[in-house]
Amino acid sequence: MDDQAISAFIKNEMKKILDKPAEEDPFEEFNNYADGSKQCVETIGSILLSNVLQLDDVLLVPSLKFNLLSDHRTNKIVAVGQLVGKLYILDEHSFETQTIRHFTEQLQEIGLVVSSTDVNLWHRRLGHTSTLVLNHLDFLKDVKTSLNICEVCPLAKQHRLDFPVSSTKTSNIFDLVHMDIWGPYNQHSLSQCTYMLTLVDDYSRSTWTFLMKYKSQTLSVLKEFHKMVLTQFEKRIKSLRSDNGTEFINQDYQNFMKNEGNIHQKTCVYTPQQNGVVERKHKYLLQIARALMFQSNVPNSFWSEALLTATYILNRLPTKILNGKSPYEILYKRTPAYEHLRVFGSLCFATNT
Repeated sequence: MDDQAISAFIKNEMKKILDKPAEEDPFEEFNNYADGSKQCVETIGSILLSNVLQLDDVLLVPSLKFNLLSDHRTNKIVAVGQLVGKLYILDEHSFETQTIRHFTEQLQEIGLVVSSTDVNLWHRRLGHTSTLVLNHLDFLKDVKTSLNICEVCPLAKQHRLDFPVSSTKTSNIFDLVHMDIWGPYNQHSLSQCTYMLTLVDDYSRSTWTFLMKYKSQTLSVLKEFHKMVLTQFEKRIKSLRSDNGTEFINQDYQNFMKNEGNIHQKTCVYTPQQNGVVERKHKYLLQIARALMFQSNVPNSFWSEALLTATYILNRLPTKILNGKSPYEILYKRTPAYEHLRVFGSLCFATNT
């Protein structure tokens, strides 16, 4: 873990530490932490990360949960980038950028960066999903799926009882699309939106979320969605199910449905469970979004990005209702990729390829 506040490199296991004091020369001191606690330091040594970077005076503290890397103690230039606007662009082929890659691999090897098969890392990358879901991912099947206690999950996953599962059975994608609007949220997003329109395909359970500034944008979004379905999947939506909100019950909307040949299924008044598919989807999306916000500590204005990320993640998670497959796999008939995923809110670098 990279920490700009600490004054030393701190490691919790002996692996890769060089130049250790002899065992007959015992070493012990106590290291102070920001919370006032003290941890026993068993030894001091060095770690060679690359041919240009060596960490000296590394403290071995077995009781520490994480390995800590002091930012200012490295005192080495490991990358050079050109400032464009407010962003440094790294040259993909430069010696310094190649050094960063090797440096990251070494950090992973010694435990200063978690490995790509670390279950707790994937728990955070995939929106704090459960062990049951992680067990369905092929690249984690040979890994011991034991999660540490997560402080974020209890905060993000408090909810009401589930809506009953719908008895509707469809046989093809886009035979039926469930839709609902969430909002207004009391904080404008970065794009000044306060509403979200959610569309769920009944057959694949694939989800699309669209941010809106006003409810009156609903019809224009639905028209764009119809075009996307026709162009990308060569399908026509047969039926749409919604509540009785005025954004769905108006003359313009009814004319559009008639022209498209769609059937509009409306729930009974004050009976949201009749649209339970999208209601449950909202619950899961908000759970994941809250978890992403809690773990990253980003400003509340990022709620929209958290919800869009939650949608992206949820479409790629295996689910029991699809017999262990993901909505993405049902919709596109191929397994989704995961290797590009990172923890929401992670520090990123732009490279010039």
